[in-house]
Amino acid sequence: LKRPLRPLDDQHWELQERELFAADRVTQGSNFGHYDEIAVECRGGQGDEVPIDSFEQACEALELPAGLAANLERCAYGAATPVQKHCVPAACSGTDVMVSAQTGSGKTLAFLVPIIATALRQGERPVQAGPRGPTRA
Repeated sequence: LKRPLRPLDDQHWELQERELFAADRVTQGSNFGHYDEIAVECRGGQGDEVPIDSFEQACEALELPAGLAANLERCAYGAATPVQKHCVPAACSGTDVMVSAQTGSGKTLAFLVPIIATALRQGERPVQAGPRGPTRA
């Protein structure tokens, strides 16, 4: 029995989003409440980076673009992990960041938030044809 394919219209994508962001999904790792007990060593930087406690605080303090803030809220990101607390403000202020932490510590989000924020702030740019630099030495 063949069923007709549903069109990929707004209704389809709203259904997909509701399924993806359903309330029964995992939003935190195990022992999340004990993350504050993890020691963090920070070296270098500009010296004025203030760690964040939550992504809501990051959105306000770092003036993250509204679209990024809305998606962080939609994904139910609340409290920041130790990596995120220190990395997001440092990277958003232009400091180079290097992190060594276990799997599941929040490194990916800690690096993506500043990258996405910068891309959204810069907006679209015209595409330039041809290579951007030498292709062979």
